[in-house]
Amino acid sequence: MLADKAEKLGYSYSGPPIPFDASGVHPLYPHTKLADLPAATEAYRAAKLFSQSHSNLLNALDKTFNGYPDYIGYTLGLMYDVKLYGDKLAAMPFPGKDGYTIGPSFEFVNINE
Repeated sequence: MLADKAEKLGYSYSGPPIPFDASGVHPLYPHTKLADLPAATEAYRAAKLFSQSHSNLLNALDKTFNGYPDYIGYTLGLMYDVKLYGDKLAAMPFPGKDGYTIGPSFEFVNINE
């Protein structure tokens, strides 16, 4: 349906098929929560750091689009941080869940914790 709408608007992808390499996909544990990870471990710290960075990004987006457009540079930097922390997290084995890596929980956390 979206493809039909895109074609009507004049948008289409007309290049060669885009290859999919399944080996580049992390086997993320579904619906990860901070509480699922053992406290005081590197896995927990990495997951919490991701969640804090994501929370900072949401706050910065809110500020950027609600009266402070000059804040966009800082907000874009936070997007890069979230990507870096997410990449690190997704590469970490999930403790006690063989074959899985840690997925981001996207929990909103207090940045002062």
